Amino acid sequence: MGRRHTVVFLVLAYVVLAFAHVWPQSYGRSADWYVAVSWVAFLIRVFEFHIALVVAVIGLLALVRRRWRVALFAAPVVLLLILPTVVRQIAPPDPPAGRGPTLRVMTINLLVSNEDTAAVVDEIDDAHPDVVVFQEYDATWHDALRAEVARTFPHVRYETRSDSFGAAIYSRKPFIGAEERVMLGHEMDQTPETRNVVDLGGTDVAIYNIHTLPPSGLDYTRRGREQFADLLQVLRSDDTPRIVAGDFNVTADTPQHDAIGKLDLVDAWDLAGRGRGATWPANSFLAFVPGVRIDHLYLSEELTVMKVRRADANGSDHRPVIADVRLRD
Repeated sequence: MGRRHTVVFLVLAYVVLAFAHVWPQSYGRSADWYVAVSWVAFLIRVFEFHIALVVAVIGLLALVRRRWRVALFAAPVVLLLILPTVVRQIAPPDPPAGRGPTLRVMTINLLVSNEDTAAVVDEIDDAHPDVVVFQEYDATWHDALRAEVARTFPHVRYETRSDSFGAAIYSRKPFIGAEERVMLGHEMDQTPETRNVVDLGGTDVAIYNIHTLPPSGLDYTRRGREQFADLLQVLRSDDTPRIVAGDFNVTADTPQHDAIGKLDLVDAWDLAGRGRGATWPANSFLAFVPGVRIDHLYLSEELTVMKVRRADANGSDHRPVIADVRLRD
């Protein structure tokens, strides 16, 4: 690009990023125009790292060609949106200290069309989790997993569905009390979001299994935002130490992530993860481009994480996330 085109592109990058960050997000509003604009702002936030990568390339080319003003103009975006990832890749943060026993929690979006059940079973065996929460859990997956891991996880609660919103939780530990259904959104949108309780060092810990609608189109975006508004209300009213895990279809750069953080919940990856921790997309040619993290393990303030990592996708379009959780000291 010529110098003028380069400057115009950089100005547009600043404008769209600023718009995405200042646009007020109200998840209960359903007017078409508002949802459409909010959707655009959301997508910009999802891919702001990718926008910053383009800006970084322009800045590097400007340095090579000694266009100092252009390089200087590009620098703030690079410093704000790329440098933190570089620092986290080199030196991941130290999480708050923990005490007592460790609960290893694994969240897996299976992908309902994934036929490589044996590879997923091997991944679970290698990870050796205490609790696994599954999304996109159908009858085929139920038969395969119960046949292979029933002895390891004697405590199972599940709901199979023919669509992509079946869910299950497998645990080595017995559940305390009955499973609670978390009702999100209108009746037509309600999917099996669940809450189960296990013991961790003498403390009851609630484990949520969440899979909200993806923002694939205006209608799904509206319904997913309504689900998220209900989820915030549910989490706000629960004062039990809790792990909120699953496929949220939002990234760590989105306002939804910020809204969850305001409830004193923090992503395990933000506490101890290395780099960006992208979990999607993990199959097809898109696996070779920078992905996004839409699978999360949020912890309440009573909990901390000793370490967190991703596993291999093994046929799914998501990579599992595994976290070693303890009570915070």
